[in-house]
Amino acid sequence: MNTNEEYVTLSEAQRRLGVSWPTAVRWSRDGTLPVSRPAPGVVLVAVKDIPKVRKQGRAYVTQE
Repeated sequence: MNTNEEYVTLSEAQRRLGVSWPTAVRWSRDGTLPVSRPAPGVVLVAVKDIPKVRKQGRAYVTQE
């Protein structure tokens, strides 16, 4: 985990991507959505990775 990057929770990444919770969890497990697990029960997503998932065409974009 790079401390110079901005991170959001998996829940916030899910909201920004406009996908369901099960989809966000599945993507975090299969590597579609890169995550960091700095502590047990904590799942973080680098903000810079969210647009990359959008560009892959895997998410429906919602208004932020």
